[in-house]
Amino acid sequence: MIILIGNRFGFFIPLFILLAESGVQAAVDTLFGTRYFEQHIWPWAIGLFLAAGVCSLLGQFLRGRLPPPEIDPKTGREPIPGTAAYARHAMREIEREATFSSPRDSFFFLPMFMWGPILAVIGFIVLLVGWLR
Repeated sequence: MIILIGNRFGFFIPLFILLAESGVQAAVDTLFGTRYFEQHIWPWAIGLFLAAGVCSLLGQFLRGRLPPPEIDPKTGREPIPGTAAYARHAMREIEREATFSSPRDSFFFLPMFMWGPILAVIGFIVLLVGWLR
């Protein structure tokens, strides 16, 4: 039994990896023959690089979603710098940046945008192991 720990869009990370690897396998099988994917390791790395790109782009997009600015109830406008309302809004932004991204978009407790570099490093390790083999 496999336990996957994730929230919201974080559950798509394994799906991105599966789709990228399946797409690369289909393309390699079409171009080089059916046994080529099984005999060479570089297509696995290409699939990981594709999944890394998707995770990075989507993670940055989800990370960039800012909450709408708060409206000051007294003035009915956005907070003015130097006021208490502006200070509260700035503190919320600092807290949000300190957590990297919305905790709702995570997989194994890591925000989605961090999975891009992780998958890319795994892809380079796969290439290195294939090259040294």
